[in-house]
Amino acid sequence: FRDVGGVLTADGRLVRPGLMFRSASLDALTDAGLAALAALGMRTVIDIRSEGEVERNGRFAHEGSGVDWFHVASAVGPPTGSGDAAREAAMSRVMASEDPMALILPMLFGRAGPMFAGALRVMAEPGRAPLVFHCTSGKDRTGLLGVVIHLILGVDLETALVEFERSAEAYHHIRADMGTRYPFMETMPAATLDRMAAADRAWVLSALDTIGGVAGLDPWLDSIGIDDAVRSSLRSLYL
Repeated sequence: FRDVGGVLTADGRLVRPGLMFRSASLDALTDAGLAALAALGMRTVIDIRSEGEVERNGRFAHEGSGVDWFHVASAVGPPTGSGDAAREAAMSRVMASEDPMALILPMLFGRAGPMFAGALRVMAEPGRAPLVFHCTSGKDRTGLLGVVIHLILGVDLETALVEFERSAEAYHHIRADMGTRYPFMETMPAATLDRMAAADRAWVLSALDTIGGVAGLDPWLDSIGIDDAVRSSLRSLYL
């Protein structure tokens, strides 16, 4: 759980701290965690996990918390044993590779456009912040969305990549949580699971390559309905 703000844009503006946060899944949030969210003035939780992940592991228990919960489902995520059979089979094949995340992140721009668009639209609404967005581990889908947000706000790519890599600080927790949530992962080769728990900028760069790099970001955003008006709103709210 960390602040997306506090970094500078390429032209020297500040991404405002205390307004946008990113995290791992909040389905197991304790009373102390709820109190921490309240202390931050949290208004909105944006859950970008798949339908199957929410069904399997539950959601942020928002009732009575004063926090709005939005589920903007991802079409890409670990197999959960529920939902679309073709998707489950495809994700199982991905998980059988030596480096699953090297395949998953480049899939996201092509297959998870509605997830990105839905999350960005909520973020662009005045009055939604402070907010937090999350997937399961909080580093891959959440990480790529964080990179997209930083690039929209004018943060240079190197800074955005360094922020993505900060998830490595939670490596041991992430690796343990993967096995707890998905027992099938404990049957995977240890080297594969080690790799899955990492935060490699090469995965982000490969994903960006699928849309033509940073130069292709605005056309891709246009293609998913995130136009100049939405991007301008994000800059107005978070810079």
